[in-house]
Amino acid sequence: MVISGLVVLTPAYLSFEMSNIQVHLSTMSGVSTLLIGALLLCCGAMVWFQSEGRLLAGIAAMILAVVAIPTSNFGGFFVGSLCALIGGALSLAWAPGPRPDGNKRARRDGEES
Repeated sequence: MVISGLVVLTPAYLSFEMSNIQVHLSTMSGVSTLLIGALLLCCGAMVWFQSEGRLLAGIAAMILAVVAIPTSNFGGFFVGSLCALIGGALSLAWAPGPRPDGNKRARRDGEES
């Protein structure tokens, strides 16, 4: 989802030079591109750092991926939307396993009893 946020943001705010020609994509979707890209970055950070919010972030990323297609340069030329859909589906399917610290505490409590 972080990669999709970067891919959606890049075409709207990137300019480069090719053999003395300045290339800059300037579209009407600047604000929506910024908003969708920033929200996808936040969804990716939420899944990464707070696994409890993975369902909310996954659903939000999938909705943002579909909304980005008509509003943000075809969803980052379809690459950003595809990455967001895959990232959202993976975050919905992912279930964090038990933490190693929790198992050690449970064993210690069981041994002491």
